[in-house]
Amino acid sequence: PLPKPKKGNRPRIDYVILMMDMTNRLSFNQLKQTLNFLDVEYLFGRCCFVCTHFEKVSLFAIELHEIESIAQQYD
Repeated sequence: PLPKPKKGNRPRIDYVILMMDMTNRLSFNQLKQTLNFLDVEYLFGRCCFVCTHFEKVSLFAIELHEIESIAQQYD
């Protein structure tokens, strides 16, 4: 976890990359939990999702509409 903003030793964060493994449901659940700790106003224009194992469609544990739904919440 990052130090509180008022402590002065918090690093500058310019961009947040959230990664998930399309073949691992736990990866998606972790991403959703992580989003709860990020300020929506801060994310605007400073965040992206990177999906790994996207070529393994037959092994997907996550539906594309689930990812789109989360992205639309922050649009």
